[in-house]
Amino acid sequence: MCGCSGPAADPGAFRRALAFALANAAIIALYTLVDAKGARASGSPVAYTMWFFAANGVVLYLYGGLRRGKEVPRYLAANWKRMAVGAVCTTGSYAIALWAMTQAPVALVACLRETSVIFVAIIGALFLGERFTGRRLFATACVLAGLFSLRF
Repeated sequence: MCGCSGPAADPGAFRRALAFALANAAIIALYTLVDAKGARASGSPVAYTMWFFAANGVVLYLYGGLRRGKEVPRYLAANWKRMAVGAVCTTGSYAIALWAMTQAPVALVACLRETSVIFVAIIGALFLGERFTGRRLFATACVLAGLFSLRF
């Protein structure tokens, strides 16, 4: 197909990868709609965010405890500072996105939210030595085209 190895060289693997990518896109669309509906219905995107993360944290802690036992509290004790910074950043970015969904059309906010893929591709190329291939350039152009088509 392209003279390379990996999924592109095997049509079956390529189809499976494409199916996973499309399924992931559907999941993103669904959770974006659920998030927007929840934030709007709650009347407070910040409260919705906090309850979401509190409930999610309890579930993850219980699951981790069942899988890893006493390793979980030891890991939390040893890494709490790093985890706190990550929690603040993640919760903040999620709350901002939910707030934006209460102020603007969901499609526009969702498209802007997904532009992070573009930044990751650029950061990977500039700082991690990843190749900015034709496929990545095409995918980046598709994300930008989607953004512009929703905006104009």
